[in-house]
This record gives sequence, structure tokens and C-alpha cells, in this order.
Amino acid sequence: MLKLVALVIVVIGIIITTIKKNKPETQIMENKNECSENSIVKEIVPYSNHALIFGFSFVLPFVGLILGIIGLVYVNKGLSLYNECPQRYTSNSISILKRGKICSIIGIISSVLCVLIFLYIF
Repeated sequence: MLKLVALVIVVIGIIITTIKKNKPETQIMENKNECSENSIVKEIVPYSNHALIFGFSFVLPFVGLILGIIGLVYVNKGLSLYNECPQRYTSNSISILKRGKICSIIGIISSVLCVLIFLYIF
């Protein structure tokens, strides 16, 4: 069981590092500091992919609690950036954030239930 958990954590780490490496170049905007309607290319909301990856932690019974909380932190960071300037980001990336939030909440609830069942049995 511990080998499986360690393997899943390593896989999640590899996915996160590949996301960071494959991050597209900074998109061209007319003015990065201001929220403008005339953006040339829309960006993906920062932290949206991270939130989704950590949100899929509901498959891990005990580690899912920690990873679910980390996923919710990334969701809140991404939502705060999106709310500053929604015109700058794609609509697909906000849906990724919402899916990450749902998966993180499911992960937290399932991990808490798993811990409670484990404590009840032992």
C-alpha cells in the first residue's frame, strides 16, 4: 500500500514538473498590468492545471486530504487572478478551475471519511 502511495506521489510530481516545463511562452498583451478589452491572445488562468491535478487526489485515501487542501489553495489563487481581469483569460481555463475545486472537495471528503472509518475499525 505504501509503495502505491509513493508511486502516485511521484507520478503527480512528474506531471507538475512537466506542466511547468511545457508552460507556453508569455502571451502577448497590449498592457500586462492593466485589464484591457483588446488583448491579442487570451491566457490560461494560472494555477488551473495545478488545481485539477491536486484535485484528482481523491483516489488516494489518506494523502488526499493534504493534496485536496493544496488543490483548494491553488483554486483560490487562480480565481482571485481571474476576478481581477476576466477578459484576459480563456473560458476553458475557468472551467478547469471549477473542476479542480469540485475534485478537491471530493478528495477532502473522501479522505476524511476514510480516516473516520479507519479509526472506527481500529
